[in-house]
Amino acid sequence: MYFYFTATNRLIDCFGFSVLNQNRFLKLDTMYFEVCKEKSVFQSIKRTNHSGKTVCRSTELLFVCFQVEDVREVAKVAEAKKVAEEKAKAVAPKNTEYKKFGNDPKWKQRVASLAFDVLEDPEKNLRCVRELLSGLAEVEAEIDAQITTAIMASLTEIFKDILPGYRIHVASEVEQDQLMKKETLQLRHHEEALLGVYQKFLQQLEKAITIIYKRKDLAPDELARAGCAVKCISELLVTRIDFNFRKNLIDSMVHISTCPFPALVEISVSTIQRIFKQDRQGDATVDTMASVSKVAKTKGHKISPLLLEAFMDVKVSKDLLKSLADEKEKAAKLDRKLLSYKERKHKKEVAKVEKELQNNQLEENKKLKGRLHSQIIQSVFAIYFRILRREDDKVRMRLLPSVLKGVARFVHFIGVEYMDDLVKTLNGIVENEDCKPLEKLLCVRTVFAILSGDGSSLNIDPFKFYEHLFKVLHSLDGTENRALYIELFHCVQKGFIERRKLISADRAARCAKGLANLALRSATKEGVAVSLLLKAVFIAHPSLDRYLDAEFVSSTVAPGGDMGSASGPLWELHQLRKHHHPANRAIIDALLGNPKSLTGTFSKLLHCDPVEYLADASTDIFDA
Repeated sequence: MYFYFTATNRLIDCFGFSVLNQNRFLKLDTMYFEVCKEKSVFQSIKRTNHSGKTVCRSTELLFVCFQVEDVREVAKVAEAKKVAEEKAKAVAPKNTEYKKFGNDPKWKQRVASLAFDVLEDPEKNLRCVRELLSGLAEVEAEIDAQITTAIMASLTEIFKDILPGYRIHVASEVEQDQLMKKETLQLRHHEEALLGVYQKFLQQLEKAITIIYKRKDLAPDELARAGCAVKCISELLVTRIDFNFRKNLIDSMVHISTCPFPALVEISVSTIQRIFKQDRQGDATVDTMASVSKVAKTKGHKISPLLLEAFMDVKVSKDLLKSLADEKEKAAKLDRKLLSYKERKHKKEVAKVEKELQNNQLEENKKLKGRLHSQIIQSVFAIYFRILRREDDKVRMRLLPSVLKGVARFVHFIGVEYMDDLVKTLNGIVENEDCKPLEKLLCVRTVFAILSGDGSSLNIDPFKFYEHLFKVLHSLDGTENRALYIELFHCVQKGFIERRKLISADRAARCAKGLANLALRSATKEGVAVSLLLKAVFIAHPSLDRYLDAEFVSSTVAPGGDMGSASGPLWELHQLRKHHHPANRAIIDALLGNPKSLTGTFSKLLHCDPVEYLADASTDIFDA
């Protein structure tokens, strides 16, 4: 008894036959029918219709059986299965003993040759990767550190080149039993083999860096191996952030930041910063923040301040998707062509449907991104608040500057209900006698940022924080570093320029006198920056012009009364007018009613920001 089948392309593709048309016939004998039943291809024979046709239905196949004469096609099925099994075995790992690299005098040529073979054809030459991995598995005493680092670097570049840009899905037992094309089966075996060797490489890298947590005094070879392994993990994490084992690599990077070797800590922190800068969606940032929070708890928050300063590069923005959509719309407008009326009408209808689909997709992306950003902010402030509320003053004071910078950076993202407690915590830090000037300025800046945003509705009196700002301003002797100056400028801009409508004339005058005195005491570039800030304060508060009245100022030869008095004249401006630096003289002349002084060489100072001017590390073009 033989059967005649109407076959679909899907049936033909599943068993490796050459593709036939939909209405062509494939002739199979009873033996193949029985084999198919045993392999569960035909799940059941449902019924026999009135014409004597036997209808076979399956979740995978649908065809009609007819009684016909003898045609044998079973050999093709067996041949196709045999080819698929042979190709599957070709990518399967083999237990092979390789020659040791430590005993090979031509190890450089060998490493280069193996790397070239892998890059030439990764599917066929994956065994070369296993041979390179055998060099990392050799005993450290039997192999030189130079060979190990060369193999690590070579494998890193190989994986950066051959790893796909997507996450490989590991098939379950049910998925492995499913029928598929031989090409698909071959691809699955290759991806699983690739994932296996990649995992072994990461395990070797992790093994090489475990020594940095155990000892502080490492031999040069041990430190070289560990340093190379850290750089390899960094490169793989940044370049293949969407591939498998991302969380494992992130955990390794965060743990490295707690080691006692500054060079390795710097590499780790820079890698985390690169992740924050490159992450558009936010999922990688969420994983990183979760890892940092876990490590901080485990270590009792004895972490590097550089790790907390890396939070400044975290992207929490809702305008990214809108900008991307605008770019796509602009690109579509540039791609216009001359079309007929019917073509233009059809294109408009298609564009309308695509826009609706795109809007739905954007809404989903915005919701997902909003949830990720919410998790990021929660993780960031959970770490910050745990440090601020610690009873161990040594740990808190060491991390306080980095924490306060981050709080000032992200304070407008937290809810109003948390701001009152935050202000009380900052007030306690400022009133502490051990609090340094930079930390006081950071607390003041954070409070000003709260009062400038949603916290303006809170019943908070900033008088104490303005007094602390004046104390720091008057205590500076001009020898402080530029970081302190920059933070002072931020406080003045937040407290006296952005909140100018809420500042009294007396308080603005105290600030102006303090800045004028600081300009006299400061060095060349710092003094110019302070004068620029003083000019900005005068522009924000026109009521200060009365201190520039010629008769009022000339009547005072020496400083009289208290320096902090708001009623005293700005006699410091006349001394600054005779300053040795020409840029300083030009700025003060402009304040005293001669705007033409900021022309020519000094025209750049007319709209120059004092923070940007001081932060610029280039040579001062206005040197005397």
